Amino acid sequence: MELQFVVFAMFVIVASSSCLCVRLTSHDLRHSFNVLDYGAVGNGKNDESRAFMDAWKDTCSAIYESSTLVIPKEKTFMLQPLWFMGPCNSPTIYVKLEGTIIAPNTIEGWKWPNENDRGSWIRFSYINGLVVYGGGLIDGKGAPWWDCYSNVMCESENPTALHFHACENLILTGLTHINSPRNHISLNACHGSQISKLHIIAPNESPNTDGIDIAESSNVVIENSKMETGDDCIAINHGSTSIDIVGIFCGPGHGIRLVQSYFLFQY
Repeated sequence: MELQFVVFAMFVIVASSSCLCVRLTSHDLRHSFNVLDYGAVGNGKNDESRAFMDAWKDTCSAIYESSTLVIPKEKTFMLQPLWFMGPCNSPTIYVKLEGTIIAPNTIEGWKWPNENDRGSWIRFSYINGLVVYGGGLIDGKGAPWWDCYSNVMCESENPTALHFHACENLILTGLTHINSPRNHISLNACHGSQISKLHIIAPNESPNTDGIDIAESSNVVIENSKMETGDDCIAINHGSTSIDIVGIFCGPGHGIRLVQSYFLFQY
């Protein structure tokens, strides 16, 4: 079947979304759940996964106008693959990432919650009104995975670092994301997403380290971000519509890739 593409190329000036501004400036931190209060240390060596899951359980189950998972600054947290699952009780869920989260240093060091699903490191699913922000750093420790990718004897499938699935009205802003094993950020079945002020970095020779991959999603705005990756800066895949991309620096990546989609694309 012949694929059809509808592309509208235009220069646009876009002010910051009023929705984004309101949701961040009106943020109530009284209902916060700090991972340090759940046993996390933040020395970059301990496995902090249990503390994060315990803090998330309370964040997601809290019944307020908003609740916040706090990952504090000046701390580094090593995490195994984690799935942050919804739905949650509060209409807005904040993840305030001010510190650094890192993946295990070796492929053998990864411990999967489900051996049959190794597709992602950090996953957020079925969470409406999710806001991830704070100026922190996500380090996927991708180098051993890139070596594995080029080795025909290596059977591991490189995971996406940060995956969002079925998260309505997602906001992702103000983070630095480096060295993912594969895609840095993936959106699947997410509608009404706003992504801004990201800095994504991976070496030019790193394989399949796309900046942002989008599939089965609609009404997505990506703006005012810098993507320096080894593969596509942004990939728009099947089933995606109304994707608005504004003010993106892309290089040395492969640009913006359009795959099997019928969409409105603004640049």
